[in-house]
Amino acid sequence: MSLSVKVCGIRELEALEVSVDCGVDYLGFVFFSKSPRNISASFYSKLARIVPKKVAKVGLFVDPDDQLIDEVLSEGQLDFIQLHGNEAPSRVLSIKEKFSLPIIKAFPITNEQDFECLKPYYDYVDKFLFDSRPPKESSRPGGNAVAFDWRLMSQYSLQKPWLLAGGLNSGNLSDAVKQSGCKQVDVSSGVERSLGIKDPYLIKAFIALAKTLS
Repeated sequence: MSLSVKVCGIRELEALEVSVDCGVDYLGFVFFSKSPRNISASFYSKLARIVPKKVAKVGLFVDPDDQLIDEVLSEGQLDFIQLHGNEAPSRVLSIKEKFSLPIIKAFPITNEQDFECLKPYYDYVDKFLFDSRPPKESSRPGGNAVAFDWRLMSQYSLQKPWLLAGGLNSGNLSDAVKQSGCKQVDVSSGVERSLGIKDPYLIKAFIALAKTLS
Protein backbone atom coordinates (compact mmCIF):
# COMPACT_ATOMS: atom_id res chain seq x y z
CA MET A 1 0.00 0.00 0.00
CA SER A 2 1.60 3.27 -1.11
CA LEU A 3 1.53 6.48 0.88
CA SER A 4 -1.53 8.66 0.81
CA VAL A 5 -0.62 12.22 -0.21
CA LYS A 6 -2.19 15.54 0.67
CA VAL A 7 -1.04 18.60 -1.25
CA CYS A 8 -2.04 21.63 0.81
CA GLY A 9 -2.35 25.28 -0.07
CA ILE A 10 -3.76 24.85 -3.58
CA ARG A 11 -4.38 28.21 -5.26
CA GLU A 12 -3.64 27.60 -8.93
CA LEU A 13 -5.64 25.58 -11.43
CA GLU A 14 -2.48 24.00 -12.87
CA ALA A 15 -1.31 22.80 -9.46
CA LEU A 16 -4.72 21.27 -8.83
CA GLU A 17 -4.83 19.48 -12.17
CA VAL A 18 -1.26 18.17 -11.91
CA SER A 19 -1.91 16.88 -8.39
CA VAL A 20 -5.04 15.05 -9.50
CA ASP A 21 -3.35 13.61 -12.60
CA CYS A 22 -0.50 12.29 -10.44
CA GLY A 23 -2.81 10.48 -8.03
CA VAL A 24 -3.12 12.84 -5.07
CA ASP A 25 -5.46 11.62 -2.32
CA TYR A 26 -6.31 14.91 -0.61
CA LEU A 27 -6.23 18.54 -1.74
CA GLY A 28 -5.96 21.20 0.95
CA PHE A 29 -7.43 24.69 0.59
CA VAL A 30 -6.42 27.38 3.07
CA PHE A 31 -8.95 29.80 4.55
CA PHE A 32 -6.68 31.86 6.82
CA SER A 33 -6.01 35.49 5.95
CA LYS A 34 -2.44 35.56 7.31
CA SER A 35 -1.34 32.75 4.99
CA PRO A 36 0.15 33.41 1.53
CA ARG A 37 -1.92 30.41 0.44
CA ASN A 38 -5.22 31.91 1.56
CA ILE A 39 -8.11 31.84 -0.91
CA SER A 40 -11.62 33.28 -0.82
CA ALA A 41 -14.72 31.16 -0.54
CA SER A 42 -15.85 32.34 -3.96
CA PHE A 43 -12.58 31.31 -5.59
CA TYR A 44 -12.76 27.98 -3.81
CA SER A 45 -16.10 27.33 -5.48
CA LYS A 46 -14.40 27.50 -8.89
CA LEU A 47 -11.67 25.08 -7.86
CA ALA A 48 -13.97 22.67 -6.00
CA ARG A 49 -16.11 22.08 -9.07
CA ILE A 50 -13.25 20.42 -10.93
CA VAL A 51 -11.97 18.18 -8.13
CA PRO A 52 -13.01 14.57 -8.86
CA LYS A 53 -14.96 12.70 -6.19
CA LYS A 54 -12.08 10.29 -5.58
CA VAL A 55 -9.97 13.17 -4.21
CA ALA A 56 -10.87 14.49 -0.75
CA LYS A 57 -11.25 18.26 -0.39
CA VAL A 58 -9.86 19.56 2.91
CA GLY A 59 -10.56 23.05 4.20
CA LEU A 60 -7.83 24.37 6.50
CA PHE A 61 -8.98 26.83 9.16
CA VAL A 62 -7.20 28.46 12.09
CA ASP A 63 -9.42 29.17 15.10
CA PRO A 64 -12.38 29.87 12.78
CA ASP A 65 -15.78 31.22 13.70
CA ASP A 66 -18.84 29.43 12.37
CA GLN A 67 -19.53 32.22 9.90
CA LEU A 68 -16.31 31.58 7.98
CA ILE A 69 -16.94 27.84 7.72
CA ASP A 70 -20.54 28.53 6.67
CA GLU A 71 -19.32 30.92 3.99
CA VAL A 72 -16.95 28.34 2.53
CA LEU A 73 -19.51 25.53 2.60
CA SER A 74 -22.09 27.73 0.91
CA GLU A 75 -19.70 28.00 -2.05
CA GLY A 76 -18.42 24.43 -2.25
CA GLN A 77 -18.55 21.17 -0.33
CA LEU A 78 -15.66 19.93 1.81
CA ASP A 79 -14.84 16.35 2.76
CA PHE A 80 -12.79 17.31 5.85
CA ILE A 81 -12.38 20.33 8.07
CA GLN A 82 -8.75 20.73 9.17
CA LEU A 83 -8.25 22.77 12.35
CA HIS A 84 -4.75 24.16 12.62
CA GLY A 85 -5.10 26.59 15.52
CA ASN A 86 -5.55 26.44 19.28
CA GLU A 87 -9.07 25.05 19.15
CA ALA A 88 -10.12 23.50 22.49
CA PRO A 89 -11.71 20.03 22.51
CA SER A 90 -15.12 21.61 23.15
CA ARG A 91 -14.72 23.84 20.10
CA VAL A 92 -13.69 20.89 17.93
CA LEU A 93 -16.79 19.01 19.06
CA SER A 94 -18.97 22.04 18.34
CA ILE A 95 -17.62 22.35 14.79
CA LYS A 96 -17.97 18.62 14.18
CA GLU A 97 -21.58 18.57 15.35
CA LYS A 98 -22.65 21.76 13.58
CA PHE A 99 -21.16 20.95 10.18
CA SER A 100 -21.34 17.13 10.24
CA LEU A 101 -17.92 16.73 8.66
CA PRO A 102 -14.91 14.66 9.75
CA ILE A 103 -12.18 16.61 11.51
CA ILE A 104 -8.42 16.65 10.99
CA LYS A 105 -6.73 18.32 13.98
CA ALA A 106 -3.16 19.55 13.65
CA PHE A 107 -0.66 19.51 16.50
CA PRO A 108 2.95 20.72 16.65
CA ILE A 109 5.40 18.15 17.95
CA THR A 110 8.69 19.00 19.67
CA ASN A 111 9.00 16.25 22.27
CA GLU A 112 7.28 13.07 23.38
CA GLN A 113 5.25 14.92 26.05
CA ASP A 114 3.34 16.71 23.29
CA PHE A 115 1.41 13.52 22.57
CA GLU A 116 -0.34 13.88 25.94
CA CYS A 117 -2.21 16.87 24.49
CA LEU A 118 -4.03 14.58 22.03
CA LYS A 119 -6.05 12.55 24.51
CA PRO A 120 -8.82 15.11 25.25
CA TYR A 121 -9.43 15.39 21.49
CA TYR A 122 -9.49 11.69 20.71
CA ASP A 123 -13.27 11.19 20.56
CA TYR A 124 -13.86 14.26 18.38
CA VAL A 125 -11.11 13.95 15.79
CA ASP A 126 -11.06 11.62 12.79
CA LYS A 127 -7.39 12.11 11.90
CA PHE A 128 -4.49 13.85 13.56
CA LEU A 129 -1.89 15.84 11.62
CA PHE A 130 1.55 16.26 13.14
CA ASP A 131 3.56 19.31 12.17
CA SER A 132 6.62 21.16 13.39
CA ARG A 133 6.26 24.01 15.85
CA PRO A 134 6.40 27.29 13.89
CA PRO A 135 9.32 29.71 14.31
CA LYS A 136 8.62 32.45 16.86
CA GLU A 137 8.50 35.12 14.15
CA SER A 138 5.98 33.23 12.02
CA SER A 139 2.35 34.35 11.81
CA ARG A 140 1.35 30.95 10.43
CA PRO A 141 0.91 27.75 12.47
CA GLY A 142 1.98 25.60 9.50
CA GLY A 143 3.51 25.74 6.04
CA ASN A 144 6.81 27.06 7.37
CA ALA A 145 9.16 24.56 5.66
CA VAL A 146 10.39 23.32 9.03
CA ALA A 147 10.69 19.64 9.95
CA PHE A 148 10.60 18.06 13.40
CA ASP A 149 12.35 14.95 14.71
CA TRP A 150 10.37 12.23 12.93
CA ARG A 151 11.68 9.59 15.31
CA LEU A 152 9.35 11.05 17.95
CA MET A 153 6.45 9.39 16.15
CA SER A 154 7.51 6.11 17.74
CA GLN A 155 5.91 7.54 20.91
CA TYR A 156 2.48 7.85 19.30
CA SER A 157 0.32 5.13 20.86
CA LEU A 158 -3.24 6.10 19.90
CA GLN A 159 -5.23 4.25 17.26
CA LYS A 160 -6.41 7.29 15.33
CA PRO A 161 -5.05 7.67 11.75
CA TRP A 162 -2.55 10.49 11.25
CA LEU A 163 -0.68 12.49 8.62
CA LEU A 164 2.93 13.65 8.80
CA ALA A 165 3.63 17.27 7.85
CA GLY A 166 6.34 19.86 8.31
CA GLY A 167 9.10 20.60 5.84
CA LEU A 168 8.58 17.51 3.67
CA ASN A 169 9.98 17.47 0.14
CA SER A 170 11.25 14.95 -2.39
CA GLY A 171 14.72 15.09 -0.87
CA ASN A 172 13.72 14.00 2.65
CA LEU A 173 10.49 12.07 2.10
CA SER A 174 12.08 8.61 2.13
CA ASP A 175 13.86 9.31 5.43
CA ALA A 176 10.70 10.81 6.91
CA VAL A 177 8.70 7.69 6.10
CA LYS A 178 11.41 5.38 7.38
CA GLN A 179 11.89 7.24 10.66
CA SER A 180 8.25 8.05 11.43
CA GLY A 181 6.43 5.02 10.04
CA CYS A 182 3.81 7.31 8.52
CA LYS A 183 1.19 6.11 6.04
CA GLN A 184 -0.08 9.55 5.03
CA VAL A 185 1.87 12.72 4.28
CA ASP A 186 1.02 16.40 3.85
CA VAL A 187 3.15 18.70 1.70
CA SER A 188 2.89 22.41 1.01
CA SER A 189 6.08 24.49 0.96
CA GLY A 190 8.06 21.47 -0.28
CA VAL A 191 6.33 21.66 -3.67
CA GLU A 192 6.56 25.44 -4.11
CA ARG A 193 8.91 27.49 -6.29
CA SER A 194 8.25 30.57 -4.16
CA LEU A 195 6.15 31.27 -1.08
CA GLY A 196 2.58 30.24 -1.83
CA ILE A 197 3.23 29.38 -5.49
CA LYS A 198 3.15 25.68 -6.32
CA ASP A 199 5.56 24.18 -8.87
CA PRO A 200 3.98 21.49 -11.08
CA TYR A 201 7.31 19.68 -11.51
CA LEU A 202 7.91 19.51 -7.76
CA ILE A 203 4.36 18.22 -7.26
CA LYS A 204 4.94 15.50 -9.85
CA ALA A 205 8.25 14.46 -8.29
CA PHE A 206 6.86 14.36 -4.75
CA ILE A 207 3.76 12.32 -5.56
CA ALA A 208 5.67 9.97 -7.85
CA LEU A 209 8.15 9.22 -5.07
CA ALA A 210 5.43 8.89 -2.44
CA LYS A 211 3.62 6.28 -4.50
CA THR A 212 6.75 4.09 -4.45
CA LEU A 213 6.94 4.17 -0.64
CA SER A 214 4.91 2.28 1.93
